[in-house]
Amino acid sequence: MKRIYLFVVILSSLTSVMLGQATPRQATLAQQKMCAEQAKTIFHEDNPTKPEHALTWQYTSHYEARTNVCYIMTWLVTVQEKSFTTTHAVYDAFEGREYASFAQVGKDVVDCEITPPDQDKIVCKTNDEFQHLVEKRFGIAE
Repeated sequence: MKRIYLFVVILSSLTSVMLGQATPRQATLAQQKMCAEQAKTIFHEDNPTKPEHALTWQYTSHYEARTNVCYIMTWLVTVQEKSFTTTHAVYDAFEGREYASFAQVGKDVVDCEITPPDQDKIVCKTNDEFQHLVEKRFGIAE
């Protein structure tokens, strides 16, 4: 009985590896650095000066080794005439493909969607939901 169980465990492990279901590889320090440098470059190219009325004007990056994608997430919070505007975007720092966007003016969410590669678009309703989905789907968060 022990031999059969051991055989099944080994066969299962080999099958997972052959089908590409092995533990995802981790990003090297060089890959992470390359992604961080590209994210910084693209952020400053797209936003050469801090927008007027900006309270928050930032970005973060994450290199996903499994998909070989360098994600950048930007966020901007502005206040003008007692009204807040919050925007987020997640995109590929090298190819420019947008994967997620969020916009809120005052209390009204006017845009909230995530489009993971090779999946249908996900429509969300709140900033918290957006943050959760972006972290879950792309490994990047504010």
